[in-house]
Amino acid sequence: MQKLNLNNLPEELSSGRMTMDECISFLWEEIYRKPLLFGLSGFDQDQVSDFLIYVNPRLKDILSKYDSRKMKFFFYLRQSLALLKTCWIRKIQRERMVNILNRQYAENTLKSQMESSGEAIKFDSEKQRNIAISNPQRSLEIARITALILLYKNCNEIDDEILKNVARFSQKDEKILHEKIQKLRAITSRRKELREKIIFRRDNAFFFHRKYETYLSKIEPGTESYLQLLKMYYKKTKCWIRQNELLASRFKTVPPNRIIAHELSISERKIFAYLKNAMNEKSSFRKHAENFFNSLPEKENDD
Repeated sequence: MQKLNLNNLPEELSSGRMTMDECISFLWEEIYRKPLLFGLSGFDQDQVSDFLIYVNPRLKDILSKYDSRKMKFFFYLRQSLALLKTCWIRKIQRERMVNILNRQYAENTLKSQMESSGEAIKFDSEKQRNIAISNPQRSLEIARITALILLYKNCNEIDDEILKNVARFSQKDEKILHEKIQKLRAITSRRKELREKIIFRRDNAFFFHRKYETYLSKIEPGTESYLQLLKMYYKKTKCWIRQNELLASRFKTVPPNRIIAHELSISERKIFAYLKNAMNEKSSFRKHAENFFNSLPEKENDD
């Protein structure tokens, strides 16, 4: 199967030499291993995996509707993926600004800090919630500071689009924020190489975890094929969980709170309080951030 020419895939399917599931599996692996070839430049491995989960149920239609008289299959596939990519990006883009919260560091860092400074942080968080009700303008200012804290904490993860949107939301100069991000990246660069190796292992394990999960849903439970696949699924899932644990506990590349506190001229205690409050799904930060992002012109969301 590795030597199969992609353009011959529809013929392999129509002749019966390959089943639909085999063709879909082949396409999935080709796209995952060669994302640039299929127009997925700018996607990291997590995004490629998530995009493939979105695309997977549509691959059958792509194969079924192919007309060899119009163009080669490779170009037809790229064209189809380009349309699906636009739909997928539009689907997730409105959530991206809030999704910078979804980092393993948050829960782990806050847990230990709240144990030692719990009452003070609880007081500050309750104070923020009261401000959100009584003083909307101050609430917006706190939301903007929170966005900057999250931006700085995720300095090694954010892309240009998130930087641009946080600059607009926080009403800060994008060029100055970019310089600060570069400074923070330099501070955290020593562990970055090792972390990237762990991320690579995690991403590959996650890919096969998702792949086997999808296949298991199509096979009758209890059969020999099902049991073999289940064994591989458990193995990859265990590996994926282990790599995530390592990333969460030992291989962090986030800047210390004291440095961020210095950059923003606020206390470390407030950093913890802002982060704790932002993790609440009903927080004023989330409300302000979502309102801001939803107000952007549609053409900007499609870039």
